[in-house]
Order: sequence, then C-alpha cells, then structure tokens
Amino acid sequence: MYFSQQKWHFLTTLESILYETTWYCISFSSFFATNGIAQTKKDNSLVATYLKANGSAAQYQYAYDQLLTMLHKNHPKTDKNADAYKYLNDNKSKAVAEILNDLEVVYTKHFTQEDIKEMLGFYRGEAAKQMIADRTKMTEEQKQELNAYYNSEVGKK
Repeated sequence: MYFSQQKWHFLTTLESILYETTWYCISFSSFFATNGIAQTKKDNSLVATYLKANGSAAQYQYAYDQLLTMLHKNHPKTDKNADAYKYLNDNKSKAVAEILNDLEVVYTKHFTQEDIKEMLGFYRGEAAKQMIADRTKMTEEQKQELNAYYNSEVGKK
C-alpha cells in the first residue's frame, strides 16, 4: 500500500505543478491577447508553426525538463517511484503537445489569421532569431526592427 500512496503523491504533485503551469501560461497569453476575432481549427497549424518560430515550443520542452530535474532533486528516483519516472519520461511529448494545443486555442481565439501571419513573419526574421538566441548581441538595426514590431498593431496585442 505504501508504494501506491507514494507513487500517487508523486504523480498528483506533478499533475498539480503541470496544471498550474499550463493555466499560468494560458492566462499570460490571454493577458497579452485581449482583442481579435475567433478563428477556426484549420488555423491551428499556422499557430503551431508560430509557436515553434517564436521559441514557445522549445521553452515548454525546457520547462518540462526542468520540472523533471526539480523532481529528481526533491524526490530522488527509487525502486518505489521508478514507474512514475518512467511515465513522466515516456509522456513528455504528449504533455508538452497538450500545453501547446491549449495555447493554440488561445491564439486562434484572440488573433486573426492575418495577425498570426504577421507575427510569424517577424519571428522568422533575423531580428527575432537573434533576440531568441541572445538578445544582448542584437544589432542596432535589429533593435529598431524589434521596437517597430512591438509598436505595431499586432505587437501591441
């Protein structure tokens, strides 16, 4: 019985952390995306492409990895919780995909397809790529392009 209780506690703790993180991210996205018209599900692939281009997908992969690191530190892997760790490692892609799917819903609700295309265009550019890689190495021209984007109608959303 102890094994099941420990495993249950471990999984419910992780689930709680992931749930809170997901809703924090959705709320954060909603805060910045206050205007726009609803989109259809066919636009989700465009949003998915955008989330990859702007680094969000990679950030959620990294966050999941950091969560596992924290769990290993606070709850070292043992024979008793090995199944839970296997589950977490085996389901990483699924968990991250679910978070990104939730973000797609937020984006398609608050941005038009044209907005998303404009955002994607910016994040495919050199200024955004440099910003994601290392903001401190942006050229003055890239900083001006970034400021212009942030001051645009879409950038203000």
